[in-house]
Amino acid sequence: NATGGYDGRGAYKLDGDDDFLRGNLPPTNADERITITVWVRPDSFSTSPTVIKKGKPGSCFGYGMGISSVGTLLSLDHEGDRSLGTRGIVTNDWSFLAIAYNATGAFGYINGTFVGNNTISQTTSCAQTNYTIGISVGGVTEDFNGHIDELTIWNRSLTEYQIKALYRNQTNVIVAEETTRTQNWSVRVTPNDGQEDGAPVLSNGVLIFNSKPTAPVLLQPP
Repeated sequence: NATGGYDGRGAYKLDGDDDFLRGNLPPTNADERITITVWVRPDSFSTSPTVIKKGKPGSCFGYGMGISSVGTLLSLDHEGDRSLGTRGIVTNDWSFLAIAYNATGAFGYINGTFVGNNTISQTTSCAQTNYTIGISVGGVTEDFNGHIDELTIWNRSLTEYQIKALYRNQTNVIVAEETTRTQNWSVRVTPNDGQEDGAPVLSNGVLIFNSKPTAPVLLQPP
């Protein structure tokens, strides 16, 4: 659907019957630090639909994301489906979902807000690279009925602040967890008036101090 995304720029529309996407991702390690983020607009979820699941039946499942029949975010792993919080996902409206995995479990977020975690739901060592979007891996069940947009697999475990910035579409924001003390952040800007480039300008004076900076004193206005 070219105009059906949460931002009006297109999304995948799945009919809940036989629509799905598949592909391949790198093998999964046990207790891997990854994050799944996605915008969804389910028309229904009576079948506990799968958003994404990686693995192969009869072999192994690395990780995944689903929605329960009552709108609860689910972490999908080799041992089963784990609830992260209680409900929160609704039909016929867009929701931003995120699951961050690390060695201590799976942490779920809906619309940038932490909703719950499960300490026994970690990624599983799995050499299988197959994944499916909108249906259970290797099966014809748990079909997703609705729209899926901007599904992303991150190769790190995002923090709550990073997930909240993504939900707010603040890709221009660097949250505190992405900085380290004593770092010097630099940027080179090349202006363009729509026809040609101007002279580049360099800024390299943004320092991350070991302590809070001194509050400035305003001269104007007094």
